[in-house]
Amino acid sequence: MGTNWIRSLVVVVATFLSFSVSAQSEEPLVCVFDPVGIGGDVYSLARDVTTEFLNIGVEVELKPYADEKKAVADLKSGACDAALMTGINARPFNLFTSTIEAMGTIHSYDSLHSVIQALSQPKAAHLFENGEYEVVGIFPAGAVYTMAKNRRWRSIDDMEGRKIVVMFEDEVSQMMVEKLGGVPVPANTHTFAKKFISGEIEVVFMPAAVYEPMELYKALEPNGGIQERPVVQLTLQFVTRKDRFPEGFGQKARRISLDWFDRALDIAKKAESKIDPKYWVRLSPYNFEQLQNAMRDARIALEEQGVYDATMLKVLKKMRCKEMPELFECGLANGF
Repeated sequence: MGTNWIRSLVVVVATFLSFSVSAQSEEPLVCVFDPVGIGGDVYSLARDVTTEFLNIGVEVELKPYADEKKAVADLKSGACDAALMTGINARPFNLFTSTIEAMGTIHSYDSLHSVIQALSQPKAAHLFENGEYEVVGIFPAGAVYTMAKNRRWRSIDDMEGRKIVVMFEDEVSQMMVEKLGGVPVPANTHTFAKKFISGEIEVVFMPAAVYEPMELYKALEPNGGIQERPVVQLTLQFVTRKDRFPEGFGQKARRISLDWFDRALDIAKKAESKIDPKYWVRLSPYNFEQLQNAMRDARIALEEQGVYDATMLKVLKKMRCKEMPELFECGLANGF
């Protein structure tokens, strides 16, 4: 009887070990937010980037999500081992990296590349880690522009009293409207376009990616305009559960992701190319400085509220003032 018991125990242990090895060898599941699904540009980008991970010994499985909130929830619950999401939704996982989208901080795609490149150095690796999570890639997702029903609205005074969109649960757009002296009009991704076209909303802050599919050109006819200076640089951020990937994976993945910056940028530029050139509006240096100061005030307030990370804001100010030392804020020791 004793021998049979030992044999049975060996079988049980062997079965358990076999199961454990099998479970641990499963490929990490990466949940990819792309409204279009498996045929979308973002999913295609994720597929190409993660294919290159094979060169560093990591193979993953991709799963498309049309609903970003679901992808975020599944990452939190552990149903996903990693997720590719927008920067604003990366905030709970890493406040530092999500703050790269802070308003008025990055004025061009070249500047965005410089920031990501600088942060991809090994000495900054700890900034990408937060508890059980690590951001292993940041990609450009397109600039957000001010789109207005009247192309002559170019200054703070022009925006005062205007009906400006505030997206639901978005502290950033709420603060922006407040600093501009506008009248906030709540909307979501399904309703803002209709309200903008009808005139219920007079000003929106949106990326070029929504211009054609949401038919925003209808809202800009006949006298509307889009300011050339971006308000925000949107990003896609690759967030992982650290324990599901090998030691040192994060730094290697960030270097790989940086190599795909231009590919991701092509997606954004393709959308911008579809905007009729007649709508673009250039701000005077005075009006630009006015708006910059308003956004600076908003950044300070949002940092105090815990929406923005002070360390990232300081990094962005340093980069910005290196490129544009003439800005008023560059002569100030305080603020971001």
